Amino acid sequence: MAKIYIVTSGCYSDYRINHVFSTRELADRWIGERAGEDYSAEEYEIDPIVDFTENIKTSIGVDMNKDGSVRNIRDDGYGAYYKEARVRLWLDYRDTPTPYLETVILTRDRESAIKTTNDIRIRLLALDRWTVKNKRCASFQYSSLEEIV
Repeated sequence: MAKIYIVTSGCYSDYRINHVFSTRELADRWIGERAGEDYSAEEYEIDPIVDFTENIKTSIGVDMNKDGSVRNIRDDGYGAYYKEARVRLWLDYRDTPTPYLETVILTRDRESAIKTTNDIRIRLLALDRWTVKNKRCASFQYSSLEEIV
């Protein structure tokens, strides 16, 4: 990896870059020619390899039962539909007579989506909020994760 050496001086509001060199020797020689001054040479990599995909997140949907078992995970192309997190308790009487937690989590992988959904499940249970009033096909949706945290 290519490096540069930046000669600096001062501190706080007086801090400044005085010169940039391609080698440590040139930076040290420049500093040596200015004896009595308070200079230092700082080493930096030029154009380090950056993983621009590191912070890319996608939407992963997780359906979780009250006991913590995972009913379903939706991640193939799911990110195109939702660009923000969503949490709701869902009851579809035709499918199951007990409510389950449905989340959409913005994350990098399934494991962290499941962990986050489980953390939300635990919080909902601790707050005694695992209820859906309408027994046909209903949901209770939180507008943000902060509502239950």
